[in-house]
Amino acid sequence: MITVHGDCYSWHVDADPSTFPSPSPWTDAFGSYCNREPGKPLLFSLLLYLDGDWPLEHDAETLFLDSVSDTGVVVRPRRFRAVLMDQDVVHRLSAPSHAAGRPRYSLVWKLVMLPKQPGGSCSLARPDWGPPTYFGSAAHVRAAATAAAAAAAGNRSRLAPPAAAAAAAAPAAGVSVSIGRELSGQAQLVVGCKRPAAGDADDQQQ
Repeated sequence: MITVHGDCYSWHVDADPSTFPSPSPWTDAFGSYCNREPGKPLLFSLLLYLDGDWPLEHDAETLFLDSVSDTGVVVRPRRFRAVLMDQDVVHRLSAPSHAAGRPRYSLVWKLVMLPKQPGGSCSLARPDWGPPTYFGSAAHVRAAATAAAAAAAGNRSRLAPPAAAAAAAAPAAGVSVSIGRELSGQAQLVVGCKRPAAGDADDQQQ
């Protein structure tokens, strides 16, 4: 994808299986459902930034919106930075600034993940990336669920086993951000950077 100064982009989703026409080959095979529904395919996108040097004043960020709370996440371009996102996350591009003087390049793949077991769920988040960071309406839902669980447990605190504590202290390979969805659960973004290899001077300057 090539983004240049002067382009105008609107808020959109890449796909939402609950809006697919029926009958159609997709709905004939999987029915009409909300993304992240257990036992159903997960539609997600992979965005990869390509530019090696992109100063802050060049803009061209990707913006993600929680439409319930009108809050969002901004992801800046960085070489080999990857964004995994559920396709029903509301988002848009911002064009490069006049100061950039050049396009911003990226690649986008539209992908499908199938559950391994009947009735199983698909998720973009991986345990070794650390726990998700919730914001907007997802944060409110998470806080309510946490409070309810604490009340049910009699507010008893539990100590994590040493192995879990060590894993929590280890540096994460990426950041998971959950975006609240009013009806269909919590859409997720997973933002990660390529770890520079030893001697990879170009990447170490990022």
